[in-house]
Amino acid sequence: AFMVAEKVEVESLSYQDGAKATKWSCTGDTDYEFSTSDKKEIGTTVRLYINEENKDFLQSYKIREVIAQYCDFMPYSITLIDLKENKRIEEENAKATKEEDKKPIPVDIINETKPLWKKDPTTITDDEYKTFFRKLFPYEQEPLFWLHLNVDHPFTLQGILYFPKLNPTKPINENSIRLYSKQVFVSDNVKSIVPEFLGLLKGAIDSSDIPLNVSRSALQGDPNVKKISNYIIKKVAESLKKLFKNDRARYETVWEDIALFVKYAIVSDTKFDELMREFVLFKNSEAKLVTVQEYQDSIPAAYKEKLKDKIITFEKNSSDESLRKQLLQEGIQVVEIDNYIDPHFTQHTEFKKQGDKAIKFVAIDAEVENLLSSEDNSSENNQIKEIFNSVFGIKAESDKEEDKGGNKLLGVEVRNIKNSTAAAYLKQDHAMKRFKQMTQSMGQTAFDAPLKRTLVINPENALIKN
Repeated sequence: AFMVAEKVEVESLSYQDGAKATKWSCTGDTDYEFSTSDKKEIGTTVRLYINEENKDFLQSYKIREVIAQYCDFMPYSITLIDLKENKRIEEENAKATKEEDKKPIPVDIINETKPLWKKDPTTITDDEYKTFFRKLFPYEQEPLFWLHLNVDHPFTLQGILYFPKLNPTKPINENSIRLYSKQVFVSDNVKSIVPEFLGLLKGAIDSSDIPLNVSRSALQGDPNVKKISNYIIKKVAESLKKLFKNDRARYETVWEDIALFVKYAIVSDTKFDELMREFVLFKNSEAKLVTVQEYQDSIPAAYKEKLKDKIITFEKNSSDESLRKQLLQEGIQVVEIDNYIDPHFTQHTEFKKQGDKAIKFVAIDAEVENLLSSEDNSSENNQIKEIFNSVFGIKAESDKEEDKGGNKLLGVEVRNIKNSTAAAYLKQDHAMKRFKQMTQSMGQTAFDAPLKRTLVINPENALIKN
């Protein structure tokens, strides 16, 4: 209060018979004053004498703004009374000769005593959920869907979590979940209560079992906080699984917007990983969204052994499109990945096996020759190789010369690859490329070494033959 007031007075009268009103007064110093009060009504009155620098707090718009931020969902009505306006109405009413000409004194209740999370989910419409979201986050896009939390044992927790559209290139607002205790706003920083990855969601949670006057380290060790965190993780995962199983079409529709959240959550939390990994989708060569199991089931019988436990990846806006077409002619699909979250997700999936099932993600440029190439050490192919070695200044197989872009050329290979129409393609060191993508996505530029590449020549191409 003393941040905006030069003096604060509190007058209070108990409901008990014979109680006398008491007045407390302080100007912000260590000293304060108690005295008797002439207050007649039961209750408490807090009076702030606003200082000159903060006169704007006497404006109705500023009062509404503060109430909306901190007390919007308090279980008790907060009424804003404009004394000047009320006095004007009373004076006009005193002059009125007819009862019907008199105006009522306005009762301006400026908070909502029963927030949406306190209501029965079965009675709430989609429009009500969307309206509540706009009230909390007026400048955000409409949410994809939402999860209503309601539990009273072994802890109390209510709330609504919304799944928003996520943009990987846009900074994530960490203050997107608001914490309330008995409908009183506490904080919009819930890192100590919910895992970091849940910060990608938006909404409000309300619990009276979260201690609010302890340090962050003590809060993280509180058993109720851990139970609440685990419960939220489980409910979020279960809601996504339910959507996948009951409405696959809608799940696919929103997948592009929730993929970042789901993959980040899997990498971040073991429990979420166990519940959701099998429901991660990838876009295949025919633009169809498939799970890892569905991808493996689609591999032609002739290539089952060669592609055992392998997932061929095609990097969006980077990989060679001609290679994808070559594989598709053989009925072999590839899955599309990005260079933002997928390098982390694919590595996590490879190292954190579920059961005995191992999965390895391989780049299309590194795998296509294993599937479609045939050995040919003819003199013509050797001659082609010597020509390109000469162009790049490669004197021996072990040399690692730089191309004009500063990238290390590991060497030149000549391969007869089935269905190939391109003159050549570049094969990159997959492990180094993934590591570089991971460090760059985390904002680290220390590892910026050039990637090793191999130029793979197609001897059957007309341009090479000529």
